Amino acid sequence: MYSLTLLSCDITLYSLTLLSCDITLYSLTLLSCDITLYSLTLLSCDITLYSLTLLSCDITLYSLTLLSCDITLYSLTLLSCDITLYSLTLLSCDITLYSLTLLSCDITLFQNVI
Repeated sequence: MYSLTLLSCDITLYSLTLLSCDITLYSLTLLSCDITLYSLTLLSCDITLYSLTLLSCDITLYSLTLLSCDITLYSLTLLSCDITLYSLTLLSCDITLYSLTLLSCDITLFQNVI
């Protein structure tokens, strides 16, 4: 997928599991979105994002689990975002971030296993 833009969206996912996936996104932009994920699990995934931009987003993740994943982010920009992560588990993951910009963000992490 080359470009995905979501404007003023309200997304709730109760359970999303991706197994052995290869995902490449050249541009993902979320503007004024409210996103709630109760369980997101990625197993043996290869994910490349060239540009991820979140503007005025409220994101709540209750459980994020990454197992044996290779994730590369070339540019991550968060502007005026409120992000809450209750449980994060990373096992055997390779995560590379080349550029990170955070402006006026509130990020809260409660329980993490790395």
